[in-house]
Amino acid sequence: PKGVKEITKGGKKKLPKGVDTKEKKDTYTKETITKEKSDIFKKTWKDFKAMRTKIRKPMTERAEELLLNKLDKLSNDEEEQIAILNQSIMNSWQGVFPLKGDYNGKNKQNNKQPRPKKPGEDKYKHLEEIY
Repeated sequence: PKGVKEITKGGKKKLPKGVDTKEKKDTYTKETITKEKSDIFKKTWKDFKAMRTKIRKPMTERAEELLLNKLDKLSNDEEEQIAILNQSIMNSWQGVFPLKGDYNGKNKQNNKQPRPKKPGEDKYKHLEEIY
């Protein structure tokens, strides 16, 4: 790093303790992510953090950054992100997951096909009529 004097000890050059030699990566921090968000989002995020603390699973700063990044990957729409956070709060989930069931007021279609009948399944159908 610039402006740091190297210490020579036993013929080896060393840097003083506490000097970071690694280059910093440009990553999103929770401040850069949340400052662009609305007050409603910020309140929901605060509620999510409070829920995590209540279930005795508080987040580190790194965990907050990772969760905010995951939230951005799940949805670009802030309203949907708020819904995702609310879903996690309601279910006391530690993480964030795609919305279950209802997407922006539209129900997911059930694509399940009826299960095919097994041979002999209708064998006792006549008993239903008796009882």
